[in-house]
Order: sequence, then structure tokens, then C-alpha cells
Amino acid sequence: MTQNILLVTTTPLLPANSGGRIYTWGTTAPLASDFTYHLIAMANETERNEFAANQAELDRCYREVFKTYEFIDRPPIPAAMKRRDVLRHLTHQIGRAS
Repeated sequence: MTQNILLVTTTPLLPANSGGRIYTWGTTAPLASDFTYHLIAMANETERNEFAANQAELDRCYREVFKTYEFIDRPPIPAAMKRRDVLRHLTHQIGRAS
């Protein structure tokens, strides 16, 4: 019986075109026959569109390694927000910390 492993990442793993993606894919894929992997990956709109543009190929690759995979929305980071939204975000975070 193989062990189930849930992998949660801050970005989709494919295409493996950056350091973190390459490292994570490169250490997970070779062990796919030894473990039952499940993936939850955060994705922004650009990454979802990138997946949709190559869905057939990327889906095939994901299914070779992961029994299940799902993308969830990644919340925006302050650096990607408008100034007004950053202030709202920070005010909300400060209020939660109190």
C-alpha cells in the first residue's frame, strides 16, 4: 500500500520554467510510483490562462504524477495591489492582530 501525500504549493508546478517549479517537480515526479500524490496549487489568473492554453498536455503530465490536482485562487500580495487596496489590506491585518 502506498502512502497518500498532499502537496500544497504557492504556484502551479507546470510548466516547470522557474527554479521552484523545476525543483518541486524534479523531486516529486521521480517518486510518483512510490507514493500517491495529491496536489493543491495556488494560481493567479495568468497561471490559470497558461494552463488553459496547454490544458491537454499539462493535464496529461499532472496525471502521470498526481492522483488528483486542483488549483485554488491565490490571494493578491500587497506589491500587486493598488495603493488604496494595500492600505485597506494592512489596516485589516493590523485589526486582526490586535
